[in-house]
Amino acid sequence: MTPPPVEEPALPEITRQDVLTSDPERLLSETGQAAKNRPTFGSVFQTSEPVSSLTTSFDGRRFTVNAQRLNKRPIRIDTADAILDADIDPVVAGLGPNRSARSWATLDIVETGGNNISATVGIVAVEWADGNPNDYLAAGFWLHAEGNILSEQITDAGVGAFVDGPEIDSSNPAILPVSGTATYTGGAGGMYGTVYGTEAVREGVGIGSVDFGFFAGSASLTADFTAKTIRGCIGCEGDVLSTGVFVDSATGEVYGYENEPSAVEIRLGATPITSSGAFSGTDVTVRNSLFSIIRQGGNWGGRFSSINDAEGDPRLVAGTFGGEIETAGGTQSAYLGSFDARKQ
Repeated sequence: MTPPPVEEPALPEITRQDVLTSDPERLLSETGQAAKNRPTFGSVFQTSEPVSSLTTSFDGRRFTVNAQRLNKRPIRIDTADAILDADIDPVVAGLGPNRSARSWATLDIVETGGNNISATVGIVAVEWADGNPNDYLAAGFWLHAEGNILSEQITDAGVGAFVDGPEIDSSNPAILPVSGTATYTGGAGGMYGTVYGTEAVREGVGIGSVDFGFFAGSASLTADFTAKTIRGCIGCEGDVLSTGVFVDSATGEVYGYENEPSAVEIRLGATPITSSGAFSGTDVTVRNSLFSIIRQGGNWGGRFSSINDAEGDPRLVAGTFGGEIETAGGTQSAYLGSFDARKQ
């Protein structure tokens, strides 16, 4: 008589917060590394680890991302794995009437043996022309961790941000005006992490306490087509809102919070624009009125749309950015995100 098969015990259910708190300091380090790295073009993506290609697809309902890492399992975002589905998102550019927008938070889980898993949290937003899903613009970011997530034993991690769509693909270069200026406004979103130094004492929490989560805010940019430069700011118009988890080093307690205003502004300094409408630069300044910042840096870049408006200017600009800071009290913060903005 054949004995019944032995069933492997099912892994406990993994949540987004489990991934965020699996190793916040490691995820902060990955975010800081991504801020140090220049964006890669094709679409536009900025990552903490080498990614050879990033492709997206959209059929009007389902959106996917496939980021091919070197010698590792690809990063996969699929809205079939959505844990949150919304009708609007502040990241999308809002290109006018007869267009729709949707955003998703996704969680992709792959069992890799024992109690180990590969987990990817993704936040994505897509805007598209009604009746023509091939005319889409997508923006988003991800954080990835592998190992025993619940035991906080992480063996691999990475983060990334991207924008993609037919009109900002490198195979379809922009046609830029030879002179004049243009203003672009829209939204930005991304991830952030902070390990607190002595400033934490003022708030009554332990040194070494950690924040990690997501942010959303405004994006405003000015292109000088005569000088062939672009500059901008994330969070200079209105509040930057943060949603995440706080781990108190003194007590070990974990606190969640949603849509809390922060004092952060990320200034994107003047950067040359190439003849194809791409740009990439290292002039990134993070401002926070709560801290005395002694060191900072970062990278940013993007592309102009290949579709021009009635005035002959590209109708949108989109890209990625990353910045990091260190304060006089030893606090370290890092930010990584994407933006898109339409011509005003």
